[in-house]
Amino acid sequence: MAAVLGPPPEHLPGPIADLLESVTDRMSRTRLLDLAAKALAPGGDDPDPATVKEAVGPYSWLLRHVGDDGIKLTGAGYLPPDSVREAAEALGLEGKWIGSANRESQTLPVLNLRESAQRAGLLRKSKGRLLLTGAGRAVRDDPRALWDHLAGRMPPAPRAEVERWGCLLMFLLAAAGSRDVPGEAAEILTAMGWRVGDGAPVDPMAARDAAYEAWTALDTLGGWKRGSFGRGSSPTKRGVAFARAALHR
Repeated sequence: MAAVLGPPPEHLPGPIADLLESVTDRMSRTRLLDLAAKALAPGGDDPDPATVKEAVGPYSWLLRHVGDDGIKLTGAGYLPPDSVREAAEALGLEGKWIGSANRESQTLPVLNLRESAQRAGLLRKSKGRLLLTGAGRAVRDDPRALWDHLAGRMPPAPRAEVERWGCLLMFLLAAAGSRDVPGEAAEILTAMGWRVGDGAPVDPMAARDAAYEAWTALDTLGGWKRGSFGRGSSPTKRGVAFARAALHR
């Protein structure tokens, strides 16, 4: 029989309170409360305008590239080759990505950028074209407004419950400055009762997959320290700042 731990503290943002409500393990709950205290603590460095402009640069570029007339997509619904090449340059992929970087389906960072912008309500598809939304048009030339808009749409709202918790954990751990975000997320998800397909505990790769939408948004913003496979396990200063902004919304 699960222990009755009582309601979470009233001052917590709704998503974090919902996460705590789903935890029946006392040690995991205590750990989450400690993380929340660190992530939501007053203070912290607010990124300066230059850092914000650099962080949202790929999104700003994409919104300007789409422009008022939009872009005709390929028959499969992807960005055309010329746009992919330009997006790869905007993301700084030259010399870092295998291949010619001219097909969106084979250039994952470009695909992630475009899909992230759509999930954030900045772009939409209509009749074979990629178009700006009203929100995208309003923030494309204002880096701070774009940063605030992206933070306000995080964590994303994935379809599956494990993805919902995974994304929230990713931001919570990043905001708390964890040195091993996927590793800690895996431990917490396992303690919450989640398992991978064969019944084994959640591993860091599975935790990263569960939080993919949050992971890629932070990655596009330059929120992860770089590791041997392109993404590190701990957040940069701007990653901490963005995760905190997302949780404080």
